Amino acid sequence: MTEGKLPNGWEQIVKRIAQKVAQQRFPRTQLAADLCVDAVSHVWEKREYFDPDSGQFEPWCYRVITNLAMDMLRHFLRRLEIDGPTGTFKSEPSDLTLVTVDGKWQTEQRRVDDELDSAVPFKCDELAHLEKLPPLRRVIALALTGWWRAVPPSTWEQWLHSAGIDSPFPPPECRPIYDFSENVSLIAQRLGRTVDSVRQHFYRSVPVLRGLTRYDPYQS
Repeated sequence: MTEGKLPNGWEQIVKRIAQKVAQQRFPRTQLAADLCVDAVSHVWEKREYFDPDSGQFEPWCYRVITNLAMDMLRHFLRRLEIDGPTGTFKSEPSDLTLVTVDGKWQTEQRRVDDELDSAVPFKCDELAHLEKLPPLRRVIALALTGWWRAVPPSTWEQWLHSAGIDSPFPPPECRPIYDFSENVSLIAQRLGRTVDSVRQHFYRSVPVLRGLTRYDPYQS
């Protein structure tokens, strides 16, 4: 792939998005500060993957920085060593404000891994399988499962266009690894639709989603 051409003022855009992602993912922690520091160099390293002809810079940048944030959190959680019987740390982590010392970190670890797994790129046959769904139902289902990250940016933009939805989508506040009902409400508000309508689109997509090996029934 040829080296991507970053737009003028890209560093300021990266810093702004990094601050937003840091606040959403882990506010008032050292990880948030680290993300803001590392974001510019990380985007620069990934610049060859940006194709200005296939999409806008900001949605692409948001996706890159979000993946960086998830990777940082995954590595942070895996550095923790907890004594199961006592629920105390064997070794002091760098930032105790992020994870409670009550064993719930294991649940968070699974959620982070689930979200990271959702970013594994779809294969061509999987994309063709998803196209069995009507455009609007398709993008709603992928937004609620987090699998939109696994769709090539140019394809995702095409699917949004077919569904009559402007980028960026899903809303940045929508985090699939957390409360499903809250994410349904966020998407309904973004689309100007009722919560029941969004839920119905998702539930009617499940038979097609089950045809994917990464399908997890916990979403339904």
